[in-house]
Amino acid sequence: MTIAEFKVHGLEGILVREKNGDFPFGQWFPKEESQPEEKEKPPLHLRIGLLDINGGESRLRYLDRSVDPEVDLELQPFNARINDFDTVGLTPSPVEIDGKFARYSNFRLNGTVASVLDKMTMELLLEVESLNMTKLTGYTEKLFGHRVQAGNLDVRADIDVNQGELDAGTTWKLTKLNLDAIDSEQRKETNLFLGFSLKTGVSLLRDSDGVVTLHIPVTGELTDPKFQFSNVIQKAVLKGIRSAALTYFSPLGLVAKLGKELLLDKAMELRFKPVFFEPGEAQLSGDNRRYLEEVKDRLEARPQVTILVCGVVVRADIEALRAENPSAGEMLELARRRGETVRSYLAEQGIGTDRLVQCAMAMDRSEGAEPRAEMGM
Repeated sequence: MTIAEFKVHGLEGILVREKNGDFPFGQWFPKEESQPEEKEKPPLHLRIGLLDINGGESRLRYLDRSVDPEVDLELQPFNARINDFDTVGLTPSPVEIDGKFARYSNFRLNGTVASVLDKMTMELLLEVESLNMTKLTGYTEKLFGHRVQAGNLDVRADIDVNQGELDAGTTWKLTKLNLDAIDSEQRKETNLFLGFSLKTGVSLLRDSDGVVTLHIPVTGELTDPKFQFSNVIQKAVLKGIRSAALTYFSPLGLVAKLGKELLLDKAMELRFKPVFFEPGEAQLSGDNRRYLEEVKDRLEARPQVTILVCGVVVRADIEALRAENPSAGEMLELARRRGETVRSYLAEQGIGTDRLVQCAMAMDRSEGAEPRAEMGM
């Protein structure tokens, strides 16, 4: 079928994803395998010289019933212009699509598209600005086990599809994101994958303006029957959060919880490199002060992060103080002073005391343990 020009004003369209995850136009695409007794049908071949949808009254609605709550988004106004479109051709067709979600969020998609029914080939730039993330709660609950209470989303995606192979570089900016964990297996799987809670990860990455920025590659074979875009996004986002959090704090020796037997480890999802002390002492060395300066710099840039400071005494402390015959209470007091020394130094450098929580003192009786104060989240 060939159409020279197709111009529409005041279009009202709706794209629905059913509860089973299927789209109603799935039958338009050729099957991977045809039944032996059936003759394989050729794919739909459609040529359009110019497709032009414009006008302030045009709108396009997307409704996803496969998640709960349903995701319901509407672009209005909705404008689209595609030149020399051919569903099975190899010549790139220029594409320009733009619109607004709820009048305040901009949507733009520009680039070129070649074949869409065989091995897809396209180069596109997708931009979304200030999308209300509460509209996406159905996805965040299903994929991450968290409900969005507030937040705006900006996305920029450079999309390259070559013969069905997707390779996209995406940048996500999450502004004032507020999540509420729900009691679900998906939440547990999310936290297990990260090594810390998703809310902790968001806090680690939130800058002084309340923005979380993620650079996430998205790849996959679109023609693979097992390809599911939601699963690709889920894994890419979680990897992006984990990588960005650990990379930003890596100069502080940040590691996920190691599962040791110390009581203090049970309170910490993430731990920084400890501050070490001389046996029997609670004073900071020059190296300690330089290290805590770096901790201070990182905390200043992440004002949502609160850390725990836990003093620890070890066998070496008992040996150093043997002549004084210290009691168990006096040893724990030494641990307390170590934690307080670290907390006070950071407070003097401008970190609010409400962000520096001193936890219970601990005694580490393991062989070779070093006198220290642990820091973590």
